[in-house]
Amino acid sequence: MAGLRYNEAARSRVAGVGGLHFMVSVLAAVSGQCSGRESLTFMRWSGVTPGLARPVFVYSASGDEPSLTGACLARCRELDACAAVAVAYGGGNCQGVAASQDWALKVDSDAAFFQKTCLECE
Repeated sequence: MAGLRYNEAARSRVAGVGGLHFMVSVLAAVSGQCSGRESLTFMRWSGVTPGLARPVFVYSASGDEPSLTGACLARCRELDACAAVAVAYGGGNCQGVAASQDWALKVDSDAAFFQKTCLECE
């Protein structure tokens, strides 16, 4: 399972709505799991979806799972190549995506974007 570590030096410019631009820190992918003092989790970005993404998996809700988001995040945790998950609530589906320097996030009020990250635990 590949975690992502915060890399202060790695920064990417992501285009926003109406020509606004935001500087966001890019989480650089590293091979292997989070270290013993770190916990794998996801950062949620509500109301956005990637405009540029290389899919790793696609999942459609069957109705049997208690949570579409939970099922999608669990699948992404299992796959080293999965760096983030885009959930389309209205469509009842999600896709895991590979790491990218620029996902070109776009506004979608019916979606959420979850980026894999490692958090240090004390």
